[in-house]
Amino acid sequence: KTTESESSYHSYDLEILAVVASIERFRQYLLGRPFVVKTDCSAVKDTYTKREMNPRIARWFLKMIYEYEYDFVIEHRGGNKMAHVD
Repeated sequence: KTTESESSYHSYDLEILAVVASIERFRQYLLGRPFVVKTDCSAVKDTYTKREMNPRIARWFLKMIYEYEYDFVIEHRGGNKMAHVD
């Protein structure tokens, strides 16, 4: 569930926020282990490799990579190949 301020985010930001929130939710299982994030949103995968990104999203990724040291890759998977899509 999003907060009042998050509800005004662009859908692209919300997709990334969902990834970040999910990783945080399962932190105890993911820390110290490499894992794959599979998403039906190709923009999420592209964001991870962009040279320039929205400062808010950059903060989220920097926190995950450098503060928590998560070891992950993001893969795009078409919605027709996912069991559950939004």
